[in-house]
Amino acid sequence: MKIFGIVNILRDYCADNGIQLLYGSSAYRNAIADRKKYEAGDLILLADFRAKSNYNMYKRIGVDFVGMLALGRVREEKTRASLNELYLQKYDRRLEELGDRLEQLLTDITCPNDLDITSTDWRIDLNKLDLNADFVYLTLTLRYE
Repeated sequence: MKIFGIVNILRDYCADNGIQLLYGSSAYRNAIADRKKYEAGDLILLADFRAKSNYNMYKRIGVDFVGMLALGRVREEKTRASLNELYLQKYDRRLEELGDRLEQLLTDITCPNDLDITSTDWRIDLNKLDLNADFVYLTLTLRYE
């Protein structure tokens, strides 16, 4: 696998599944998000990884992709993320489903690409970007050997 092969894996997955991908640092992702017009129900995947190569002598034998994924929705058909919603309302309306979808995304990208999930740390990130969107956020390490 290429050093930053995770970028193409995520780009292809998002294109195939109708998800908007915002890749890179948080400042860059926010700038790109500001330029795009989102429709009701659009899913957004935030991603940023660094690649840590594993070597045996002089030969690369694997890569650890260390970074983050966050899946969110700007708005739904019935409700909009807002500062006035209670946490449990946000959870019931979108966050529980987004967590399930992000977990499915992990399965979908790891299995066919021979990636192993070595660690994860999940959290909920509310009112992100200038879009005021809620996300299920995951820091993780994926290993390719």
